[in-house]
Amino acid sequence: MSCLPDTCCFNWYSTQEKEQQDYYKKKTKGNDAKNTSSKYEDDISQMKPVLCTLFDEIIDDDQNNTTFDEFLNEFNLKLLSRWGIKVQTEQSICKMDKPLDSSYKKHTKSINDFYIIRLGKDIDPCTQTRTNNTLNYPAHIINTSIPYPTQYRPISVEERGITIRQLLSVMQNVNRRCIKEKWKRQVYKDGKLTDEYIQLIPKTVNMHDINQYIIKPFTRLTGKSFVESLPSTAGSQPPRWFISHTWSESFSHTMDCLMTHVKDFECNLNNSHEARGGGMILDTPVWICAYANNQHELYADIPDDPSQTGFVKAMNRAGFRTISILDEKGDVFSRIWCVLELFFTLFSNANSAHTPPGNMDTKALWAIYTPFDHITSVFEGPKHAVGIVNGGTTNDRGDAFITARREKKFPVDRILNSLKIDVENAKASVGADKKHILNHIAGRSQEELDETTIKNDPNYKVLNDEVKGAFAASSPALLGALLKGHDQWRMMLMALKNGSNVKKLRFDFRHFWDDLKAESAVEMIQNLPSSIEELGIFSAPYGAAFMDALILWIGTTSNLKNLRIFISCAGGSNTGRDFGIKFAEALGKSKIEEFQLDRTDLIGSRNFEYWLKAFEKNQRLKKLRLSGMLLNIAFVNESTFDEKSSTVQHHFDDRQRIHYKQGDKCFPDSSMTKEQVQQIKEITSATDITIDNMY
Repeated sequence: MSCLPDTCCFNWYSTQEKEQQDYYKKKTKGNDAKNTSSKYEDDISQMKPVLCTLFDEIIDDDQNNTTFDEFLNEFNLKLLSRWGIKVQTEQSICKMDKPLDSSYKKHTKSINDFYIIRLGKDIDPCTQTRTNNTLNYPAHIINTSIPYPTQYRPISVEERGITIRQLLSVMQNVNRRCIKEKWKRQVYKDGKLTDEYIQLIPKTVNMHDINQYIIKPFTRLTGKSFVESLPSTAGSQPPRWFISHTWSESFSHTMDCLMTHVKDFECNLNNSHEARGGGMILDTPVWICAYANNQHELYADIPDDPSQTGFVKAMNRAGFRTISILDEKGDVFSRIWCVLELFFTLFSNANSAHTPPGNMDTKALWAIYTPFDHITSVFEGPKHAVGIVNGGTTNDRGDAFITARREKKFPVDRILNSLKIDVENAKASVGADKKHILNHIAGRSQEELDETTIKNDPNYKVLNDEVKGAFAASSPALLGALLKGHDQWRMMLMALKNGSNVKKLRFDFRHFWDDLKAESAVEMIQNLPSSIEELGIFSAPYGAAFMDALILWIGTTSNLKNLRIFISCAGGSNTGRDFGIKFAEALGKSKIEEFQLDRTDLIGSRNFEYWLKAFEKNQRLKKLRLSGMLLNIAFVNESTFDEKSSTVQHHFDDRQRIHYKQGDKCFPDSSMTKEQVQQIKEITSATDITIDNMY
């Protein structure tokens, strides 16, 4: 399809803009209005071929252009194939000329069984039908019968999410026009624009360029936001996620991150997945400021009080689920608006616009994605971005191994660079914005927002620590720092300890942790943050010192609610029994509600009485899972038996040893009598109990 040169369209825009905008906002009656309306329709008719040529991907106006539809289809298939997303051929075509409902999916029994949940204020949540089919269009726009820009939808700023499918249409437009129209960008140096320009290619186009070549030209007639002006916007599009990024980041990289996130959060099988933003599909909206804010009246949704900005309203609407797009240089954490978004993500809840640190009920989920070409496994093919998410993605399904395998490709240098975050020295394009934001983070009132900022305010350090802690709680950060040497390891452990927003940690030591020695493993446990609510330990071959450190840490936290230990032994003839006693005492004093021991040497007939007292004392316990080694006796390798320690190699982890009575062929510290099991069931407050493989 032919394309008009940029001078044709932009000169036309500049000469017509003021008169069209004046009319659009003018509320007059009588002949003057009729005459203006007639002229306005003529102008729209004049502009139609320009719009259709420039923005065909976005409005898809030419219904009979099968060649162009085939081009879109092929382009989409290539893009979706790049990101590993499989859809039927007819679904891949973006027909953008008519309203498309925004939605996400909810799985039922399996990943293959799901139903679609439509989004929007006028969608009945029970019947999933639209309650209001009448769109609020100005009469002069409805009567023109032109697909663009006839569909004006007044939508509140927090409801202006943009769907992944709509973003794909923008990407298609960039790829078709950028080189052909010779897009260029003015060079910005030392805080000033120069007379130099650089030629752009699709991979170097950033949000500044999209705003210049797509968003502003496309929305000049409507004078509204990009989302409101899109023909494919059916109504309000409440975002499932909020996107925090810098405008200087490549749009191609941003899309790599978003599409990887769509794959990572496709699964939505249960309430936990629902709360964590699962069920992502191409029609699911995310909130991106450039498309949601009105670029012609930019500060209409950006008042002086940061808590009242469209950004914060959108974050609230998205349940404070935030994706930060981390660029190679880590610039996203040096921009003051991105800092504000992190502040509200990590410290605000859905019921309060702003609560000072120390009194915060955090209900956020922060995902950090960065563009990075890699291969996780030969079966999955190449990937173009990787994310770190505390607690894993919904597609990880709680499996620490899957999370570690996926996250291990996250570039360590970018993590270490991000630990240099300094809230107080973040940059802003507008000096007043920085002053307002820093004063807000410092907990000052609205009347004090214009005051001189407080140097070294404690809240700045709190936010710095939370960002560092979020990174440090991931396996690639810990492993990467370990390989970098002692100083980096200590720095990472300190960041981990100071992060009070880390809620879930799962360590699977079966894979990727070969370089972690017992001494370092003990240090890691000693530096776990006290904020952890759910902790999982899988196959920890670090012996008694590790168990001792874990027991001591449990005694220092009142937040731990869920503890699961799998295939992890203290070792030795009496060590498992003795540390099991210590563990029982710690459980009795704790606030743990869900407890699981699976194939360990910590609970058995030799310390049964101590565990019985612990289960009686802890009346908060709701869920109890105990699994022993009885059925594994047939697989014991007798040749590994050591008479001195009375231990044998653990069947499930040959790095560990477990106490074994060779004559009786039993594991006394991993088995009990039927009567003992029954006593535990009767005395515990837990109502969900499973005890197996113990007798």
